[in-house]
Amino acid sequence: MEPIHILQQGAQKTAGGSVVQRVVRYKFLVFLFLTPLFFLPLTLSPVTLNKQLFAGVVALSFLVYVLAFFLARGKMMLPRSATAVSALIFLGTIGISTALSSARLTSVFSTSGDSLFWVAVYVISFLLVLFFLDRKEWVVNSAVLLFSSVSLLAIYGLLQLSGVFIFPLSFTQSVNFNPIGSPFLLAFVAGGMFVALVSFISFSQAKLKYWFEPYIMWALAGLFVLLLVHVNLWTLWLAVVVALAVALVIALYRNIWQARGAHYSLRQFMMPLFIIIAAMFFVLARPSFPSFLTPLTEVSPSASATFDVAKSALISKDFAFGTGPGTFGFAYSEHKPLIINQTLFWGVQFAQGFSPLLSYLTTWGVLGMLAFLAFVGLVFKT
Repeated sequence: MEPIHILQQGAQKTAGGSVVQRVVRYKFLVFLFLTPLFFLPLTLSPVTLNKQLFAGVVALSFLVYVLAFFLARGKMMLPRSATAVSALIFLGTIGISTALSSARLTSVFSTSGDSLFWVAVYVISFLLVLFFLDRKEWVVNSAVLLFSSVSLLAIYGLLQLSGVFIFPLSFTQSVNFNPIGSPFLLAFVAGGMFVALVSFISFSQAKLKYWFEPYIMWALAGLFVLLLVHVNLWTLWLAVVVALAVALVIALYRNIWQARGAHYSLRQFMMPLFIIIAAMFFVLARPSFPSFLTPLTEVSPSASATFDVAKSALISKDFAFGTGPGTFGFAYSEHKPLIINQTLFWGVQFAQGFSPLLSYLTTWGVLGMLAFLAFVGLVFKT
C-alpha cells in the first residue's frame, strides 16, 4: 500500500513536516489511544452511543483538516492503492443498501456496527491512517499507543470480572461492563492484540531499539492470554487458532517462497505452533476453571438460525443489497425459525445473530458482503 506523501513540499518543511502537521498527527495518535477507552455516562448507552459519537465527530474533524490541507495547496492527492479504492467501493455498496432500506433512519444512524454511519467512520479512519501515518515512526507510535490502550482495557476487564469495581458509577458496578462492550467483545479485541504480538515477535525482521522490549511484549501477550482464559469461550480460542494459522501461512510464503529460504528458520515457527496446539486444547477439551473465575454466558441465535434468517430475508427483500444496515433485529423478528417460538426466547428481539458476518449478510446483502471480503482480502495481500 503506497501512503500519501505530503511532507516533502517546500523548503520550510522539516523532516517530519511543519509544526502544525506534527501537532495534528500527535492529536491523531491521541485519538487512536482514547477511542477504545472512551465512555461517558451521558446517555442510556454510555459505551456504544457515546463512543460512536466521539469517534464519528473526531474522525470527521480530521477529515475536514485533510480537505483544507489539500484545498490550501490546490491539489488533491489520493492514495494510489487498490485497498483504498476497495474501501470506497465497500462504502458505496453500504450507501446503496441504505438507500434501498425500508428503515433508512435506522440504517444511517443505528448504533449497530454495520450502519452507514459506522461504516463511514471505519472507511474515513482507514483513509486518515494513510494520510497521517505515512512514516515508519508514526506507524510504530500508533502501534505502541494502541497496545497500551488495549492493555489498560484488559487490566480493567480482569478487575471487573473478578468483582473489583474501580469506578463509583452505578452502571459500572457489574462484571459485564467495560469500555468496549460485553466481556466477549473485550476478549475478542485482546485476542487480536495477542495474535499481532506473537506474529511480530515470531516473524518480524525489525530490529528493536531497546533490549527490554521483547520482555514487555511477552508480558502484554500474557496479559491478553489471562483475559482469554478468564472469559474462556471456545469460539475465541478458535479465532486465535485461525488467525495464527493465517499468519503462519503468510510467513511461510514470504520466507520460503518469496525469499527462497533466505530468512527461513524453523525456530521462528515453534512458538506460534505451540500456541495453536494449546488453543486447540481449549477448543476441543473446553476445560473449566476454579470458582473464583466468574462464569459468563451470552445468549444469541444459533449459526443455523442466523443463516435461515439471512436466507429468508434476502429472498424476500433484496438479494444483492440486503434488508439495510442496522436492521437485523427487524429481519429476525420477521423471519426467525418457528421452533424458536417454543423456547424461552420466543419474545427476545436479537439485534445480532450468531456472528457479525452472518448478521451483515442479512443487512448488507451478497454484494455488500463481497465488497467487504474483497477489502479484507486486499488488506491481507498488502
